Amino acid sequence: MQPGIDYIGVGTCAVCHDGQKNLFLNLRGKNCRDEWGRWDNSGGKVEFGETPEECMIRELREEYGCSPIKWQKGAPVNAIRINNGIKSHWLILTYLVQIERTQARNGEPTKFDQVGWFAIDQLPLNMHSKFEEDFCSLTQAWTDFYGEVPPDLVALKRLRSSMERTAAS
Repeated sequence: MQPGIDYIGVGTCAVCHDGQKNLFLNLRGKNCRDEWGRWDNSGGKVEFGETPEECMIRELREEYGCSPIKWQKGAPVNAIRINNGIKSHWLILTYLVQIERTQARNGEPTKFDQVGWFAIDQLPLNMHSKFEEDFCSLTQAWTDFYGEVPPDLVALKRLRSSMERTAAS
């Protein structure tokens, strides 16, 4: 039996930032479950007997080789989607997590093709299909941390895409 396919899976998502409005993301490689070639947050399945916070911390250590400085919970995300013809259903517990910029690295090079820091208004266009929903679930956490509402990622993406098309023509 597979979590997320045969029954609802429970996972965590850590939107990692440096306290300066830069996000640390990974580029999913061929050894990831799905969405290869897309930029994503840290995250993974909650193991039996593990709290969501323990899962988030474990995944950060495994994937990025670092520990959180501080974090705040966001709203849960009900992730139902069809990918490669297979329907999946996960309940994702989201966290806005501050990490130390100099400690973050690619802890799973066989899984991630690369990792990198991105200014919030310069995110790659090829993001994971659930990135915007995960990020939006953290609106209150972002506002509490930065003292301002987070940017509208959908509007930023459309603007950048439009600018790139104009530049290419």
